[in-house]
Amino acid sequence: SSLDLRVFNRYPVVNVSIYDQCLFASSVLYQRRGIDNHTVIFRRPSQGAEVYEDHFKRIYEFGSTEITWEYIEKLQNKFRL
Repeated sequence: SSLDLRVFNRYPVVNVSIYDQCLFASSVLYQRRGIDNHTVIFRRPSQGAEVYEDHFKRIYEFGSTEITWEYIEKLQNKFRL
């Protein structure tokens, strides 16, 4: 398996974590700790899990930029004094 890092262009509204056959969805509240938020657990496959998985896939595909070495170099050059 691999790890894919991305930069998102908007403030997140939901945190989605998937472990085996469970999907955990919790709201992201501005300047609040994750422990202060409610978490909803969906079994996979289910209609609720499908809604959150589809939402995450769309944000991942259209609202984020993959962090690559080229991207890091571009940022370094942009902010170099």
